[in-house]
Amino acid sequence: MPPPVATPKANLLSNQLVTIDHLDCNRLLPRVHVDDKVFNNFCQPWVDTLAVKLLGKILSYNLLKDKLKRVWKLQSNFDLMAIANGYFMVKFNLEDDREQVVNGGSWMVFGHYPANSRWTPEFVTPIIVIHRTQVWIRFLGLNLIYYKRGLPNGVGISSWEASEG
Repeated sequence: MPPPVATPKANLLSNQLVTIDHLDCNRLLPRVHVDDKVFNNFCQPWVDTLAVKLLGKILSYNLLKDKLKRVWKLQSNFDLMAIANGYFMVKFNLEDDREQVVNGGSWMVFGHYPANSRWTPEFVTPIIVIHRTQVWIRFLGLNLIYYKRGLPNGVGISSWEASEG
């Protein structure tokens, strides 16, 4: 990731932009409260970032970055940052590249799907749940009536909601 934009240093505690209290007066349970303006400033570098997790497989940083470069075939480069629980943050140099990854198809990395979602401030890796991902499904022996000029006609599901049960 590129280094964050330099901002003037401020003591957030002394300026009362960050406060700390303790749940039920228990010093082992601190709570940190951040001013909305400061919080939004913290979030700003991440607003156009994707959170990516390879479903069913764990890869090293270098291997995943190299494979994503080859699979995505982007116009420009991207930065990859490993976070926790198999998630990676991807920051693109071009917005068109990010849109291509989000909308451009169902990608495969070593036979596994990378699930991606736009980053939000509520994204916390230990509790995040993947609800949907794009996949390609091959219908062997598909009846000819579903084809028109060599292209599938009317057989397409862009995403499938996962449900329990």
